[in-house]
Amino acid sequence: MSSLKTHLRNRFNCSVSEVGFKDKRGRSQLAVCLVSDESAHVNKQLKEIIRFSLTHHLASLDNYTFEHL
Repeated sequence: MSSLKTHLRNRFNCSVSEVGFKDKRGRSQLAVCLVSDESAHVNKQLKEIIRFSLTHHLASLDNYTFEHL
């Protein structure tokens, strides 16, 4: 999972943390954080992160949610 986290950080300049399933081999839950003063930019970046994660060859994306603060 570290490869996907590194790719996301480098490509999208976002924060990524493994927040769940730490003790499960082959499974992980990631949290991605973006900060911007423009919600349209954040939404666009999040959609790109989802698209990238769906096509990443070392991971499969099962589910995702958005939270805006």
